Amino acid sequence: MYKVYFNHNVIEFTNERPKDAPLVFNKMLLQQLGLNIVKTLNPDENVVIYIVDEHPEECLSIFKNLFSPVTAAGGLVRNQEDDILMIYRNGIWDLPKGKTESGESDEETALREVSEECGIPQDHLSIIRFLDYSYHIYPQDDKWLFKTTSWYVMSATEDEPLT
Repeated sequence: MYKVYFNHNVIEFTNERPKDAPLVFNKMLLQQLGLNIVKTLNPDENVVIYIVDEHPEECLSIFKNLFSPVTAAGGLVRNQEDDILMIYRNGIWDLPKGKTESGESDEETALREVSEECGIPQDHLSIIRFLDYSYHIYPQDDKWLFKTTSWYVMSATEDEPLT
């Protein structure tokens, strides 16, 4: 199962149809309707659309190719007391993340972005393990973007206060 977020809406790619699913599409409808599925959504609502197919990863790939790609990376940062570092941006709490620069690996992006956004020197951060990917779509200027964010569990050195 894969989830793509569009503000409060979710497009879920799955191989099983949920019993109470109000909006369900299959691969054929996805190919025919494409981006129009997204354009009909109100970004302020909380709608879940299901794309059901025995190969949800193929449907996600079809959907992803409708957009311009953006890659990003970030971290779930914990200190020695097991506190989690979060940032408050644009009126919501979030984990630190940012877009990948040319030639950067996902790990390098995650370390750089956490350092830049939170003021922690990169040598005070370490990646413990890869966590997961998240997917978001959003309009920008005249086009629609599909952002894939790589997430890492990270730790901050014990002398690094998280504020």
